[in-house]
Amino acid sequence: SVPEGSAAVVATIGSILRAGMRQMNWHGFSPRAPQATNDRYAHAANVYWGVLTRYVDYYFAEHMDAIVANWAEVKMMSDELVAHSIRYVQQEEDNYVDTNELNKASSEHPEGPYGAPVSLSPVTTKSVITKDDKTDIENLKQMCR
Repeated sequence: SVPEGSAAVVATIGSILRAGMRQMNWHGFSPRAPQATNDRYAHAANVYWGVLTRYVDYYFAEHMDAIVANWAEVKMMSDELVAHSIRYVQQEEDNYVDTNELNKASSEHPEGPYGAPVSLSPVTTKSVITKDDKTDIENLKQMCR
């Protein structure tokens, strides 16, 4: 087990995981821009993001009627994500060259079950939408990516 095989203890591992998860949010995320020509991770992440974006756009175009008809399921999923999200802690964005992957303060961070802002933004606050509710649809697309 980890506690027996390393200097890390369960509490420390949990603390590290929570700190990392506080920096994650689907809202506003995109892969970081390459910082150099040999930044292979960033180049690959952006290629993958483009492929994924095209597929999600295609899927939504093909299934928009069913997505809209079942929007109550999206609302319930969104509520669950927020209800089980950990507490949000703002990062010092000035410390980063590229903030695309950070959980930004400008994203919505609703109050969670313990009275503090949570790290995940809601996908929607509506139980019913139409095809004209572009913000909610774009939010779901972003979360799916």
